[in-house]
Amino acid sequence: MARSSGTAFMAPRMTPGVKRLMIINFVAYVIYLLMLRSGSLTFIAEELALTPADMLFHGRLWQPVTYMFIHSPLSAGHLLGNMLMLYFFGTSLEQMIGTKRFFRVYLYSGLGGAALTFLLPGIAALIAPGSGLANLWYSPHLGASGAVFGLVMCWGGRQWGQTANFFLLGAMKIRTFILIIVGIEMLHLLTLGQSGSYTAHFGGMAVGFFIGRGGSFSAISPKKVVAKHRHRQTQKKLQRFQIIEGGGEGSSNGAGKPTWLHRDDDDDPVIH
Repeated sequence: MARSSGTAFMAPRMTPGVKRLMIINFVAYVIYLLMLRSGSLTFIAEELALTPADMLFHGRLWQPVTYMFIHSPLSAGHLLGNMLMLYFFGTSLEQMIGTKRFFRVYLYSGLGGAALTFLLPGIAALIAPGSGLANLWYSPHLGASGAVFGLVMCWGGRQWGQTANFFLLGAMKIRTFILIIVGIEMLHLLTLGQSGSYTAHFGGMAVGFFIGRGGSFSAISPKKVVAKHRHRQTQKKLQRFQIIEGGGEGSSNGAGKPTWLHRDDDDDPVIH
């Protein structure tokens, strides 16, 4: 996917981050299948998918990360579809923001998908147990779709007002293309035969779009969050002190005498 002022799409050159993620996903998928076929390791493989109820009640805290690197054992198409989206949209995004930030968007989008998958079905299980949404609380979720959709939304969010040529769709605003994707996902969600983890899809999409439209990664950088917190704490401590510019004999009151020679009844020490 190449981007220019006229933005025409073509087979992009593989970028380092996309290449690594594709290798990780393919290797993880093969290992996952071998574990399921081994029989003795099946119980470990089953703990890699995200099952919100198990994560909460049995402490499966690794699942929000591991679920985004395994795919349906019933069909390799699940993996291949996600990898194609990663290839076409991820390469363009990585070229825009760099490999480290690209990895961060992928990870945070996947975690955003896990968060929505945990929260919405959990609330439904309390309010309307037995409903379709509540059943997702006890169902395993797996796949990189949330993370990959996050990359797509971040890519679109950063180029919101630009125009691109989308193969058979022709030239259109990138925001129109993004809205089409959201609309298609909504239709899939409403179909009676839907089996995808659409909470993960929409959670990842929301995080990716937020990052893409924000234009700054400081809000999602752990190091910068800690640095900002320390800065605020330092500023609060400095506010405890009264600072008099100039000081000494250069500072005087209305009578022309240095301020340090005059004391009020309730004077406290002044630190310069």
